Amino acid sequence: MSPNAGRLGAGVATALAAALLLVSGTARLALASDCSDLSDCYSTIAAGILAAVAIGLLLFFFWEFFAAAAVEEAVVIDAEELELTQTVANHATDVVLRGQLSRPYLSQGTTQLVQEIMEAGEPIADPGGVPGALRWDVPGAFRGSEGVWELVVDPIQKLILHLNFVT
Repeated sequence: MSPNAGRLGAGVATALAAALLLVSGTARLALASDCSDLSDCYSTIAAGILAAVAIGLLLFFFWEFFAAAAVEEAVVIDAEELELTQTVANHATDVVLRGQLSRPYLSQGTTQLVQEIMEAGEPIADPGGVPGALRWDVPGAFRGSEGVWELVVDPIQKLILHLNFVT
């Protein structure tokens, strides 16, 4: 289970309680079918809008916390099946000041590197906002420097969205 599951579950429970409180508080107003006074109609419309917002928030929290956690825990990713996005592949020819490729690991095959990154740490839902994408940030070394390997993978489309080493 994800290390964030307890915290996520508490957040969803709080959101659910708040939404139920909001809907229960407006239910009486929403049942006012007699619009004899204009203010009664406004109250009914406002209650309906608040109830719709509460339901929307519940759906949003459900997706953010449960669906992302399910993808994070249930998907088995085979590094051999992953392909680079064109954006990542374009960085394979980037050159640093000394005339060396800045990311030679992109042009030399990424399977072993990606597998080692995935085995070295637990993924989190991509903070960049790509739905269903997973991100790893693991300590490592490259060209004699200590730093962090950053990897973002879309397990559904089997794409490497980001692969970089930062010091």
